[in-house]
Amino acid sequence: MPYYVTEPIKIEGTKLGYAIYPYQFSFLDIKRVRENNFVKLNIFELKDGEFLEIEKTVYQESLQISMHNSHIIEEKLKKFIVENEEYVEDTKKLEKFFDNKKESEKVV
Repeated sequence: MPYYVTEPIKIEGTKLGYAIYPYQFSFLDIKRVRENNFVKLNIFELKDGEFLEIEKTVYQESLQISMHNSHIIEEKLKKFIVENEEYVEDTKKLEKFFDNKKESEKVV
């Protein structure tokens, strides 16, 4: 089932967070809104601190809504982290973050 996140989620073990936003259509868009079901995946570098504050956006991609979004999003997050190892702080926490995601998907 596709899901929408409206606020950043910290990726444990990294300096990163991610959010998934519904695509905002403009009257300037050529295609009709009903024909497109897109979401935008954003990966952020987070500021150091107690709260989740965004330093800058480091990755953006529009994805079509489908029944496989959660799997695709997890793959994109893992690929980005592997290609940008400078954001990784603790590999054990990172592994646990992705393991917990798999367990929660099974429960639902």
